[in-house]
Amino acid sequence: MSRWISSSHRAIGVWVGLALTLDLTGAQHVYRLASVGAAALVLLALLWLAPADSRGGLAPWLAPPWRALALLPLLALIAAMLDLAVFVPPNNGWNAARLALLLGGGLALLLGARAGAAWLAGVALGLGTIIRVTHMHYIPIAPPHGDMLPLVQGALTHLLAGASPYRTYQMPWPVPLTYLPLTWLAYLPAFVLQVDLRWTNIVAELAILSALLWVSAQRQGWSETLRREPALALWAWLYLQPSVIHWDTGNTAPITWALLALLWALALSGRTRATAVALGCAAATSPLVAVFAVLLGLYWLRQHGARGALRLAALAAAVAALLILPFLLWTPHAFVEGTYRWFNQIDGWPRQKWLETDPPVWSIITGFSGEFWSRGAERWLKPLQALIVLAIAALFWWRGARVSLLTAHAVAAYLGFMLFNPVLWPYLYNPALVVGLVGIAAAPLPEGARAAQAPTTPAAIPALQVKGP
Repeated sequence: MSRWISSSHRAIGVWVGLALTLDLTGAQHVYRLASVGAAALVLLALLWLAPADSRGGLAPWLAPPWRALALLPLLALIAAMLDLAVFVPPNNGWNAARLALLLGGGLALLLGARAGAAWLAGVALGLGTIIRVTHMHYIPIAPPHGDMLPLVQGALTHLLAGASPYRTYQMPWPVPLTYLPLTWLAYLPAFVLQVDLRWTNIVAELAILSALLWVSAQRQGWSETLRREPALALWAWLYLQPSVIHWDTGNTAPITWALLALLWALALSGRTRATAVALGCAAATSPLVAVFAVLLGLYWLRQHGARGALRLAALAAAVAALLILPFLLWTPHAFVEGTYRWFNQIDGWPRQKWLETDPPVWSIITGFSGEFWSRGAERWLKPLQALIVLAIAALFWWRGARVSLLTAHAVAAYLGFMLFNPVLWPYLYNPALVVGLVGIAAAPLPEGARAAQAPTTPAAIPALQVKGP
């Protein structure tokens, strides 16, 4: 395996720092490091925005060699097994099965440094799925373990009974259906088949891997992608991280992650109309997609002019409306209450949550929101969010709004937005990881790598070809 990594995208080292920061600060036993974690994320956001070196590559100290990347999944496996031994019933620590999984899996991952990227991703997929199934076996879908998936179960039960899913549910605490339609509808096949809903999240993670494979192959061909694409090693690390395992087995966030991976893979490979359709689908999963839509809109405007951008925006809006309007018209008040007011009205649930927890929850989760809440200045949060996104969007436009700049500015804008979100949960930061990872998989090869690769893969598909609207 050669020393250089097969993607020269300047974000690789920064992405590693971001993934490590979010995994560490996302664990409940290290909550209370809100400001420290937030400061680290500010630095990382600035590094995303920093110009590349004169060759368009990565500064040497930010460019981990392949062997270093290949060791990351092994480190994550160790952490995941420690987490399993401590936090998952029957809480018996280590037993023969767990030791065998750690030792056998660790050996298989060590071989990945020589066997290649596809081997690493495949082994991580198997190991991570076994760990998730263990979580699923011992931890039921029930409100004491989190109300997100029970809320989905309630919504699907009502839908299949012919009643509107948008209503208040008792967990036993009252909570409305807070998800946009495509999030909870994604679990319908598993629900109908009476399969554990969390298998849907595993499929969503597999969809992210598929998007990485596809977009990388557009750039350099399948053989090179399967051999040493760093995005596959990074995905293997991410899939084995304890925090991501907990998100996959406890909430609905992976649905948004999967659609963002599809959206970004299409955008960076130049499938313009398909990107607009994917944007509409993603917008029907989470309102947070709006941050990414701002950058995509500016890119469309630069590439296709006002008319072309408006046509693409209209297509995305039509797809989103097709998915959202039936439920909005069915029970308008309940829909707006759950999907908009619940999290966005400062004096509603966000203030209630701040007042009812000790210490106040927004002060111990990574971000700056707690500083504003504690000083009674929480109404400044949303204006600051808008200002950050607009400032980074303006910088993106000033730099030319090129596709090569799209991922870095989108990730930085999203991190800045989330650091000041009135409601903070650690998994809300992970879309930045997903988008950044697709950007790495789509990044062009360095000159030396292209020359070395040319004789063996002459038919590689050129990267980032833009097709008209």
